[in-house]
Amino acid sequence: MKFPLIESKNLEFKEFLEDYRRAAESVVAFANARGGEIIIGIRDIDREVVGLSESQVLKYQEEIPPALVDQISPQLAVDTFARNIEGMVCLVVKVFPGPHKPYFVSRLGYPKGIFMRYGSHNRPADEYAVRDLERARNHASFEQMLTVGAAFDGLSTLMLDKIIHNTSAETFVAGGYGALDVDQKIKATNGGVLLFHPRPCTFIPEAYVTVTRYS
Repeated sequence: MKFPLIESKNLEFKEFLEDYRRAAESVVAFANARGGEIIIGIRDIDREVVGLSESQVLKYQEEIPPALVDQISPQLAVDTFARNIEGMVCLVVKVFPGPHKPYFVSRLGYPKGIFMRYGSHNRPADEYAVRDLERARNHASFEQMLTVGAAFDGLSTLMLDKIIHNTSAETFVAGGYGALDVDQKIKATNGGVLLFHPRPCTFIPEAYVTVTRYS
């Protein structure tokens, strides 16, 4: 009997699990979005419900939660429970939206281990997705986020002097236009790049200026 639904951004099927590493990628992708479910006991190729034995269910319920805790950072708890589907017993791994995004696969590190869900597939998050997740975690607006690679010394001193008097790194940071990055160097925020970089589109391709002239 086929399961009526297809795999999607919040649903994945597994006939069985031998390696929990791939499952960790799906759990990370679900947690970084709106949550989801992995149903073990359904073939992902044809959605055929094959079910699990009682010993398999007990094994998965014992092994999966601690395995995912060990493989995902920050630590993330999942809910596992048996579900009767078309007369067969399957195991559901339910993932809730995480409160500490972005989550990532520990063995791959940060940010390479951050995954997102696109349709029924997991993909490594690109630079822009990572920045969106970080902004959501910090409750920061777009202009407050640091721009990757935008160093203070690459900004236009002419434009800085027009807005910030006695321009220095300290006054630049104090104005909210930059901050110390993890390498302890001052980097510009998105707002700082838009205001003071001679070519902001280098870092923010979607940036543009609209000018309106009134009579």
